[in-house]
Amino acid sequence: MIVAYGFLFGVYPSLVAEAFGVHGLSQNWGCMIFAPVIAGNMFNLLYGTLSNLFAFKRGTLISLKEQFTTTTRLSSPTASATAPTA
Repeated sequence: MIVAYGFLFGVYPSLVAEAFGVHGLSQNWGCMIFAPVIAGNMFNLLYGTLSNLFAFKRGTLISLKEQFTTTTRLSSPTASATAPTA
């Protein structure tokens, strides 16, 4: 997949120039490179909204306060760990 992405990234400017002409290459190339950024953010928000909606319907949605305290409790060190000596 990484090779395909790199190959497409290298060949894509010439494909855009061939399809839309060299005159508007910079504007067309900028729009085509920027489009995944916008779509990625939109789908991220859509996924979060749908995830919260389905969690709310199942009754498994936790409040932000519960999420913060759970995360803090799990990530904070409870005791200093010492490595066992051989």
